[in-house]
Amino acid sequence: MRCIFPILAILSIGGCTAVDAPSLAPRAVEKVPIEAPEPYVEETGAADPALAARLAPLVAQAEAGHRDFTAARQDVEKAVAAAGPSGSESWILAQQALSALDGKRVALQDVGTKVDAIRLEPANAAPGNRQAIEDASARIQALVDDEATTMQRLAGTLGNGA
Repeated sequence: MRCIFPILAILSIGGCTAVDAPSLAPRAVEKVPIEAPEPYVEETGAADPALAARLAPLVAQAEAGHRDFTAARQDVEKAVAAAGPSGSESWILAQQALSALDGKRVALQDVGTKVDAIRLEPANAAPGNRQAIEDASARIQALVDDEATTMQRLAGTLGNGA
């Protein structure tokens, strides 16, 4: 028991010493409210004229390809409407016409790929250039979507044996 008393004495003395550590209470500066930063607004500016000169013929090419698709679509719609049951000669002719119409979509898809390549060029990173590219891309995508909807509708009609 004699050994325990010196150990207890040392432990009790160690508990009485004051520790010089920083306080964990909030500081005055932490109580000051923080204002939200102003939202970032990117200035658009104008597109580079050389870029606009590159995009204009691509959009025109896309619109011309869509006109060709629309003109051919009328004949395909007639063939699909006249198609007999699945496997009949009229149904096969309608399938062939639908495949030919699908081939007309390639020109528009090619233009979309060219616009995407222009988008990736580092010289076109300026906000005005990006906006011009997005506008051209949106116009082309609207035409692509219209053609895809038409193809789905005609294929669905023909698939039902109508």
